[in-house]
Amino acid sequence: VVSTGGDGVLVLSRKEYDLLTYRSLQPHCDFKDRGVTKLNKYFYRDHSLKLWHSIE
Repeated sequence: VVSTGGDGVLVLSRKEYDLLTYRSLQPHCDFKDRGVTKLNKYFYRDHSLKLWHSIE
């Protein structure tokens, strides 16, 4: 159950899909584009990059 209702979920999904690019699926590019590469103790970024580099 979501507050936007069934139709709202479809609208939001479509908007997000339009923003999706191959570059945005790569963590190092996504973090750089969003400007979070220099944040101190940003654990999501740090752990994501460790995992990404281990499987890359």
